[in-house]
Amino acid sequence: MEKRCVWGLYHDGWAIGATSYGRNSLPVWADKTFAKLCQTEVWAKYQPAEMTLDNFIFKVLPYAAKEKVLLSIMMTPEGRSVFLEPSKVLMDLKNYLYEIYTKSPEFFKAHPDIPLPRKIRIHAI
Repeated sequence: MEKRCVWGLYHDGWAIGATSYGRNSLPVWADKTFAKLCQTEVWAKYQPAEMTLDNFIFKVLPYAAKEKVLLSIMMTPEGRSVFLEPSKVLMDLKNYLYEIYTKSPEFFKAHPDIPLPRKIRIHAI
């Protein structure tokens, strides 16, 4: 949230991994540096690519939910990660943004690229 973006690996499409029980996952990182660490083996041709928060919230998360793809949060080069449902990530982001809004609504005027929590529809995904 502080960086106002999410990072993935991209080459003719986003890098997709899998869980140990065979479910597809979309790896995302909080920083380009962490994404670069995973440019190994199968993802060697992939490059770190930024997803704006707006795009991540309104396009990537609904698409991942529709396709039943988990989010792989902060995957390490060894393949360790936290897997979360897109709806859980969306709810957490909305709650965090709401907390910011209740304490400091002027934050959103200073950062118009960050969506207002009331615009995020949980039941849309």
